[in-house]
Amino acid sequence: MNTPELDVCLSAMERTGVDALLLGREANARTISGANRLWLTGTRAFAPGCVVVRSKGAVHLLANSDAGFEGFPREQLFPLSWDPHRLLTYLRAIPGLPDSRTVGVDGMSPGIHALLGDLLSDSQFVDAGPIIAELWAMHSPEKVAAVHEAARVACNGLAAMAAFLRDGVRARVLRGVCAERFASLGVTIPAFEAVASPIDGGASTWLPPERLLGTGESVVLRAGALRDGWEASLARTYIV
Repeated sequence: MNTPELDVCLSAMERTGVDALLLGREANARTISGANRLWLTGTRAFAPGCVVVRSKGAVHLLANSDAGFEGFPREQLFPLSWDPHRLLTYLRAIPGLPDSRTVGVDGMSPGIHALLGDLLSDSQFVDAGPIIAELWAMHSPEKVAAVHEAARVACNGLAAMAAFLRDGVRARVLRGVCAERFASLGVTIPAFEAVASPIDGGASTWLPPERLLGTGESVVLRAGALRDGWEASLARTYIV
């Protein structure tokens, strides 16, 4: 499935001598492929959920659901696996990837780096940032509107928590208030669990769900919304 972004991506890869991209960040994968799959954040430190092979002009995606891949060739999808060696088998089967000599990545964990050493032992890994920057520079009113909508939901969730902030309130209650506000706006998948963190010695720390907040205490409230595949998250400091 070709998109204008994929055409720009392939052109940038050719110009910079990059044979393949191994991308783990969902926003980057979504931009290139146009697929609307479920969010993958938190399922692993890093894994190539999106593979672009320049010689084939093809995008291969990790598919974690039955939805979001309408029009995408099934032979260019591979399943989620917690077994790194099984993942390596999937990657090895992608046409053109094992022959790639310069591979761009948008992140890498030590474990995945070691794993890919078996598949791409003669390859050089480079930063995919410059290529990704070209894609994000493409003007898209639809994407801008989608991000604004996600931001609207996140701001509403944060405002709901802030309005409920009072002496004796529990962290779990604030998280519930945020989730309730999200749901009222049609969002049932947060980007992460809403967080209330007390500030201790200048740094914020994770707050246990049953922890009571007290008058005069400084806390950081964080809210993140995922709407139609786009994430908006923000954090602000409040006094109870």
